[in-house]
This record gives sequence, C-alpha cells and structure tokens, in this order.
Amino acid sequence: EWRVSSRPENPAYNDLQFEWRSPDAFCAEQWIQNLRKACLPVLPPVTVKPKIAADAESDTVGLDAMILDSLLSPAFLGYRALDCSAVMAIAGMWYRIIKAAGDAVLMPATEEEEETESTSEVAPRPFQLATPIVKACLLNADDVKLTSLVELCIFIPGVLTHMGSWMGPFNREGHKNATMLKSRVDEAVPEASLRALLQSEVSAGIHSPDGILADPSGAVAVLWAYRGFIMWATMLRRCVTLSSWEGEPPEHLMKASFEYAYETEIKQFHGPMMRSAVSIGTNLIPRWEDVWGNYGPTLEDVQHDIGQWLEAMEELLPRIDAMIREFDLYDRRKTF
Repeated sequence: EWRVSSRPENPAYNDLQFEWRSPDAFCAEQWIQNLRKACLPVLPPVTVKPKIAADAESDTVGLDAMILDSLLSPAFLGYRALDCSAVMAIAGMWYRIIKAAGDAVLMPATEEEEETESTSEVAPRPFQLATPIVKACLLNADDVKLTSLVELCIFIPGVLTHMGSWMGPFNREGHKNATMLKSRVDEAVPEASLRALLQSEVSAGIHSPDGILADPSGAVAVLWAYRGFIMWATMLRRCVTLSSWEGEPPEHLMKASFEYAYETEIKQFHGPMMRSAVSIGTNLIPRWEDVWGNYGPTLEDVQHDIGQWLEAMEELLPRIDAMIREFDLYDRRKTF
C-alpha cells in the first residue's frame, strides 16, 4: 500500500487534493512507481514535527502534502517559497524522480533489439554505423522504409547513451516508439512503407480531425520519433558546427546546444511537469569536452562522422514531416 503522510496543521491542508488524476492509466502507474523510488530513502523532514505523536511514528512516507503538490506547480508553496528547505526538498525529489526514470529505462524486448542497441553502445565510432541505417530508411522518392525506421529508433538510444545518465528518460521514449512501430509492421510485406501505415490508420478512422491522434498508434510513435530525431540533430549540429552560433560558442557547449534544441523543437509540446523535469535534468549534462571522446579517436573524426549522419538525416526528416502534414497527423497537444 502506498500512502502519503499529510500535515493537517498546514494552513493549506484543506485546499489540497490528494488524488492523482490522469486520463492515461499507464501514466499514473509510472508516476506512482517513480515517486516511490524517488522517495526512498525518506527525505529528511522539511517542516516542524507533527503535533500528533502517532502520525510521527507511523510507517507512511514522510512527505509534506504541500511539498508533494509543489512537484507539479511551485505556486502551491505560497509563502513557503521563501523557505529554502522546502525549495531544496522539491529540487531533491525531482532529481530522484529523474534518476529513477533513468534507472528504469525500457529495455529492448527481443534479443535482436538488444543486439542492435548493444552494437551502438560498444562501437568505437557509433555515428559511422548510424548513417547507413538512416540511408536505408529512404524508400522510393518520398517514402520511408518502416523496418529501417524501427531499427533507427532502437539504434539511436545506444548512441546517445555515451552522453551520460541524463539521457535515460529520452532513451526510454525511443524504445517506446520503436516497440509501438514494430507492432504495426506487417511482416508479410517485404518493403513495409511508412506512407502505407499512416494511410491505413487514417482510412480506419482511428484519428480525429485537426491532428488529434489515437494513442497508442503508429502515427503517435512516428510523430514523437520525428520530434526526438530533429531535436538531437539540432543539438549535435551546434556541438560540431561552431559557426552555427552567433559570436563565440558558449563555454558549456553541450548544455547550451541541448537547451537551444529543446526550446526550438520540443518544449512547446511539453506541459509544466515535463518542462520542470527537463529543466532540472539539464543540470546533469556533462561538458562536450568530456563526451566527444566516446564517439571517435579525434575531434575531427567525431565532427566528420556526426556531419555525415546529419546530412543523411536532412534527407530523412523532411520525408517524415511531409507525410505527417499530408495526412493531418501533426498533433499539437501538450504532454502532462
């Protein structure tokens, strides 16, 4: 049983809601799992000792209800925003939630997927291997080979793992998209087409007008895979092409590159909770100087390999974007 230890003496106690509401049962389940991990071991108390001795001696998790709600919105803190201990407690809990999510990365479901990601993790020049997979996605003049796109969704998380543990939640999303797409590949069709997949979903009427997508669906997986790819491409271009910056490149190059890419490509589709998680997660981003050595023996090799990958992505991404817009599948709704 999972219970939250409330603080009745808190002035805002009667105004707080203690139920988690979400239209997605999986979302709620994951939130509880992450919250449980994030709160173990129990954080030191940030408020005065409860007046009721029985409450202090109970075996429930010692979370101030206001602190818990403040994870969703700091506005719930009210006057306690001036209390540094409360603010530090929230920051610490978000850090643990992000770490818990990183430790619970969705693993490849099959030996084939595990081998694909493992290859990208141990390769001395992983982007050199990623580029042919991107090129294999190109089908005919304007289509995408679905099986190769699935392989790319599996391969890229292994490549990004070299950037550090902060990549955990993003890699999990990549595996989720790959799994969703793979479940919709018709093994009987040698050249499974992304256009054919999207067309079949539109013809079946599973999506609503104005880009309101059914979830789960192939379209949702493609849309978020596309957003992830374009964000990483934007970030890496700024890491290896210093001329993309106006003036001198920032000192913390990779962090600044990620923040620019996130602000440009993804942030508009994230709600307050995801934005807060990403904001705290950026504090874990290592320096580019400490990372690029994982991608090649010299900086010139890394810049060359990533440059080749970016050129290939510049052919692939417009095709995906064009099909998403052609079938009116550009869902602009925000996450939680």
